[in-house]
Amino acid sequence: MPSKLQAQLCPENIGFENGNFKNWKIYTGTSNFSGVNLTEVSSAVLGRHTLQNNKTALDQYGQFQIVPKSGGNYIVKVGNNGTGAQGEGISYLINVPANRSEFTLTYQYAVVFEDPNHPKEEQPRFIARVKDVETGKYIPCASFEYIATSTLPGFKKSKSSSTVIYKEWTPVTINLSGYQGKQLLLEFITGDCTLGGHFGYAYVDVNNLCGDLIIGNTYCKSSEELNVSGPSGFQTYDWYNGDRTIKYGTGQTVKIKPTPSDGTVIVLDVVPFTGYGCPSTLSAVVMAVDYQLQLLPKNTICQGTLIDLTSDDYVLNRNADFSYFAYEDKDLSIPITGMVKINENKTYYIKATNYKGCESVSSVDISIFDIANITIKNPPQACYNQTVDLSNDDIYVGDLTDVTKGYFTENL
Repeated sequence: MPSKLQAQLCPENIGFENGNFKNWKIYTGTSNFSGVNLTEVSSAVLGRHTLQNNKTALDQYGQFQIVPKSGGNYIVKVGNNGTGAQGEGISYLINVPANRSEFTLTYQYAVVFEDPNHPKEEQPRFIARVKDVETGKYIPCASFEYIATSTLPGFKKSKSSSTVIYKEWTPVTINLSGYQGKQLLLEFITGDCTLGGHFGYAYVDVNNLCGDLIIGNTYCKSSEELNVSGPSGFQTYDWYNGDRTIKYGTGQTVKIKPTPSDGTVIVLDVVPFTGYGCPSTLSAVVMAVDYQLQLLPKNTICQGTLIDLTSDDYVLNRNADFSYFAYEDKDLSIPITGMVKINENKTYYIKATNYKGCESVSSVDISIFDIANITIKNPPQACYNQTVDLSNDDIYVGDLTDVTKGYFTENL
């Protein structure tokens, strides 16, 4: 079975998944010739910093989904379609773990601008940037400014307003490797036209996974192929072996079959869109993990019993580096969340996977114990004061495997 792609968790609520602005700072201000001047405020301002989770809602100008299909449950809208040279911002202070040699941050953004054809410094804008708090400098390949103009890559003209341009959801991956133990400030800022008559706003969704730049390079030894994936947001991707004598393919994700041997180096060349980052060469080492999930082969229980298929009752060799998921079908397309109520004989499937991409799948047969098929015969007649052995299996008809008997002097 091929590897699946996982990653390490990001800082708490960086993706707004708590449904609030916990750990985020909020700003309001004005847009003028010197830029967007902001002041921190105590809480989100109605209509200017808006959390949204309606997965069917569409932007009124671009008719794209406000919450992207590939994102989380919540996004934030920074700014609005009002005017008045307003500016808005949000920021998150990231403490990069000291023990993480590789640390990436992926976010998605969508932008809606009015394009009044003013000089560049007067136009609506959206800014996404990362500051090294210690030096006070912004990281060049992680800081971008998008200024309203119809020539911006990926922008389209609105069908509902001739002066509005928009860009649908676009992913960006920021390589923050080398900043272990440092504090970095992530900022998203919007600004209206400086003359006060035209708006600009953006939607932002930050990924809750922050991991290696290349993921999927660790696989279970039983895998027949390797699916590796590079960071989002680049224009081109070219994959090679370590000495570049073999080209594995192009695109953000490639399938390598047969699986390269343990220790093989994979090289990825990425080129960003013009003006939005720096070309880079990334590498990863293929590593095999010898883990085979072992489950309780079968279990017989009473009808209607609630069980947790990922508990230690069923997972016999749990590994702290793996996460466990239960499914109703062998194609792993029908997931089970939490406890499952057993009402029929059925085979269930458990998948173990780690963040590096190794996975192992096994099955367990759950049967219902049909107690209705057990009958009890009257014991032989006995004289007064004579002992009768009710535990004698001869008075029971049916399968008594795993059955515990109890005895009572009255009907329950």
